[in-house]
Amino acid sequence: MAKNLDPTPDEFSEACTLARMRLALVLITLLGLFIDVPGESALERWMPVAAVAYVAVCVGLFFLSERGPHALAAMRWHWLDMPLYAVLVACSGGAHSVFYLFFYFAILSASFRWGWREGVTSTLGAVVLFVGAGLPFVQGAGDASNLLGRAVLLLVLGLMISYWGESKAELRRRLALQRRVSSIANPRFGAGQTVQGLLDATRDYFDASLCLLVLREDDGGPVTVRLAQQRPAAGGGDDQIDASLAASLLLDVPAHVLAFRLQRNGDNWRGAAHDLEQGQWWPLAEDTGSIIGALLGAGSFISAPVRLGSAGGRIYVAAGTPRLGRADALFLHQLTSQVLPLIENIDVLDHLATDAASAERQKIAMDLHDSAVQPYIGLRFGLSALRCKADPANPLNEDLDRLIAMSTQVIGDLRSFAQGVRNRATEAQHPLAAALRQQVRLIREFHGVDIEVDLEEDVPCSDRLAAEVLQIVREALSNVVRHTMARHALVQVRCDHGLLRIQVDNEGAANECDFTPKSITARAAALGGRAYVQRAQSGTEVHVEIPV
Repeated sequence: MAKNLDPTPDEFSEACTLARMRLALVLITLLGLFIDVPGESALERWMPVAAVAYVAVCVGLFFLSERGPHALAAMRWHWLDMPLYAVLVACSGGAHSVFYLFFYFAILSASFRWGWREGVTSTLGAVVLFVGAGLPFVQGAGDASNLLGRAVLLLVLGLMISYWGESKAELRRRLALQRRVSSIANPRFGAGQTVQGLLDATRDYFDASLCLLVLREDDGGPVTVRLAQQRPAAGGGDDQIDASLAASLLLDVPAHVLAFRLQRNGDNWRGAAHDLEQGQWWPLAEDTGSIIGALLGAGSFISAPVRLGSAGGRIYVAAGTPRLGRADALFLHQLTSQVLPLIENIDVLDHLATDAASAERQKIAMDLHDSAVQPYIGLRFGLSALRCKADPANPLNEDLDRLIAMSTQVIGDLRSFAQGVRNRATEAQHPLAAALRQQVRLIREFHGVDIEVDLEEDVPCSDRLAAEVLQIVREALSNVVRHTMARHALVQVRCDHGLLRIQVDNEGAANECDFTPKSITARAAALGGRAYVQRAQSGTEVHVEIPV
């Protein structure tokens, strides 16, 4: 599986701990010099020099880890340790040297930090270096037996340590995945975007070619599919699939976890199903794996049953190579079992919010009619009565006619607005681009500010998130109008590296306006993002970043 080499804070702390442990080995090295005085052989006379070099390296790595950047935690320092250990072994008696035990420290640090592959590689490297350092001291069968025995012990224990280290590294990756899927479970994004985020995170974790979710309502309605792949298809979202394909993906084993992979010959599929009720694996027919494997274009795939509200189906993870196995399938089931109930809660919250918004719109519409429309109607009646009483030659007649016309226009606008508030869906259902351009047009007409909109095509923005984005842009443009003398502004909305980036620039002096957009900052924080302001010679830049 793919592993992100950028160290987390926990990994950086672990690297610092290893540096302290390496420093403790320095004390053992110095103590060994006092206990076992170097001999007269050519190699043994170099022992003090090797010890001093090792001490210098350990002290240097200690200070670098304590004070240096986090990037040092990503370095594979064990490949520097093992050659030094080989030199210490060669300078202190070969296979009989106490410094032979230092190789286990290098294998431990490699296995528990990087996993199985790095642990096995380090083990093989340690064995080769140890044998090479001990061969010059072999003088008989006893020395050869001791060298071989220690080399075999180093190999066996190293492989065991690598296996346990892979378990720790795998657990750390799983915890990171759990944190990621928990962070995307935000009710403001809606259930649809949360499901898509789960699929993307699952595909990234397994380093798979695609992750597919197939659902069908219990009443036998149409089948929908959500897809996350390395190269997303245009459009995305829910797609309708034909009945034959649905029958192939919705298997007759709804309560079983599946794991299939191609054999080495590349022609035969080997698969098994795990009965969740009995907790046992049993083999499946090869036809099932070959059909689904051909549909997914995979060398291996895993699948687990899912239920989302009133719909049931399966989730598939497919890889191009035969490396996904039973343990991966069981973890996939565990992951979906924990996350999908959260998505159901988000869906319930979304419906509650929609219903509450509908009721609130009805109340606002009635309040508008009672508190705004009716007084304007009374005002128009009063103006009309006053106009009727006025003499035809009255010089104020023209002004009265203008006021009557204005009041009639305002009444019409208020009634249209109230009717729209009562009947229309939420503002988020309008396309984001159209809503932004409408807002820009209004500001240009009323305030004379020329605003350019740079909106990236196919921004992955749900309906509810689009409403939040529109509100952020409105507030930012309102700040430009109220707090600056700018006549030109720029609005940019784009998606980059999993972040929805909103940027609003306005011309003017760098110190023209010094403020913190509190409402924008609070709204961005509620979405799990951040907002900040940058000053420039050309004006002010408001940046908002929201994870998607």
